Amino acid sequence: MTRVRVCNYQPRFQHPELLCHPWIPDSLFGVNPRTIRGAEWWDTQRAIAYRENNYCCWACGEPESEDNWLEAHESYTYDPLNLILRFLDVSALCMKCHAFIHAGYLRRRVAKSAVTYTDAVAILTRGAAILQKAGLTPYYETIQVCKSFEVPVRDPPDIPSYDDVMRFKAEAEQETGTRYRGVHCLPLAMHMPNWRLLLNGQYYTQRDITT
Repeated sequence: MTRVRVCNYQPRFQHPELLCHPWIPDSLFGVNPRTIRGAEWWDTQRAIAYRENNYCCWACGEPESEDNWLEAHESYTYDPLNLILRFLDVSALCMKCHAFIHAGYLRRRVAKSAVTYTDAVAILTRGAAILQKAGLTPYYETIQVCKSFEVPVRDPPDIPSYDDVMRFKAEAEQETGTRYRGVHCLPLAMHMPNWRLLLNGQYYTQRDITT
């Protein structure tokens, strides 16, 4: 069992925008750095992430506790125009923030009675409130999950048409330094096949993981 550090540490930083993290494209389920690089790499990277923010959640800033422990999360930049997912870093999130980001998985766990409806509503309400305070909007599909649980949340921007996406292409290709590159195009692209994960200069697909 992982030891939980119960502490009164103060965070060195807080990045609520992490709660806007898009979901993983359907065709890359199970394709991730921790699987490719192995358990030793993963354990090292998450230990670094925990220490980096003083054992506090990178998104909400709360210190680790027995009822809200830290978990590691792989962040990516998204290129929906070329169907490329680029590994960015490993961050440390409290269990509640991590569950909010993976709202689709949270909904499935409720359906399987692994999480209560009440607990799911509390997680979604908390995450939406953190983003609202920061003036941010959740990822499009996370919003749909919030609404399915009747959690008040900001409406998403209009999903662009395919023609809009093509007009965005030149702009998106010039974006630099943004965590979620081209995120406005994602709702159209997330369910498309042939996404590739780019890790250390090499591309990976589900075929590489299963063979």
